[in-house]
Amino acid sequence: FILNYSIMWIVQWLMMSYPDTIVPALLTPAMTSGSQDWFIVTQSTILHAGYEWWKAFDQIIGTAADCWHSNNSAGNWLQVQLPEAKIITNITLRTRDDIPMYIRWWSSYVLAGSNDWTNWTTIDTFYDSTAGQSNTEFSHDVSSDTAYLYYRMTFTQNGSYCAVSECTLLWY
Repeated sequence: FILNYSIMWIVQWLMMSYPDTIVPALLTPAMTSGSQDWFIVTQSTILHAGYEWWKAFDQIIGTAADCWHSNNSAGNWLQVQLPEAKIITNITLRTRDDIPMYIRWWSSYVLAGSNDWTNWTTIDTFYDSTAGQSNTEFSHDVSSDTAYLYYRMTFTQNGSYCAVSECTLLWY
């Protein structure tokens, strides 16, 4: 939580101090609902009230209940809508902080981008063989030179549910 804010302030200071230089920006706001200012988050499913999709972007780490938790179905996804098309350079995901049988980690996820919410382009697939560890962060560099307005992460669960404690995006 403190690290995310520190990085965000440093990146924002760099962008203001050097506006003619392309500096990646961590601009994921601390969410308190499905939309925060210009950043909108949607999801495929939730298990029940209390495990809302925006909790994966609230910048709070530390409790088992503070996460997005899907229902029992395949192909669960989290999606973000940006105010303008951006190029994502990194995604960091954190597993749920819980005992092993309730972590609900993913075994892989597909990152896709779209500019019309209808036609999706697969950008990359990421595999996390050790994602079954509690409260563990996984960072993935994204190699794409195409800017998109919408980004979707579709998860392959390790079991029937999926939970994401925290997600941060780095883009320019």
